[in-house]
Amino acid sequence: MKTIGEIKQVYLDELELRKSVCVTKATSLQADNKLDEANFEKIKVNVFDIFTTLFNASEKKVNASVKGTDLEKYNQFCIEYLETFNKIPSSWRIKLEYSIKNNLIADKVIEELKLDVADSLKNLFNEMRES
Repeated sequence: MKTIGEIKQVYLDELELRKSVCVTKATSLQADNKLDEANFEKIKVNVFDIFTTLFNASEKKVNASVKGTDLEKYNQFCIEYLETFNKIPSSWRIKLEYSIKNNLIADKVIEELKLDVADSLKNLFNEMRES
């Protein structure tokens, strides 16, 4: 994919699909009174929402600041969006280290979950931009 519009359509559709699966699981788990597992699915939904918002913000920033070809905008957009995978999860990594150090199991699981989802989204984005 070589334009922001092309990757936006496919990537955000996939995020929305993954998000809807988590919402469905959360609802089912909650109905089965499995509240911890339902909350984990809700956390995943929040991560999808965060990276959808960051995708749109990166797109707006690049469209407002880059005066070049669609390919130049696309390349700058990819740099901008991939940078969010370093910025945002850094606080999650810090909290994970703190949780491990202080034996806070529930917090550890939550931070690992958020980081796993972020890593999967980064991998998805990289796969799509290289295709």
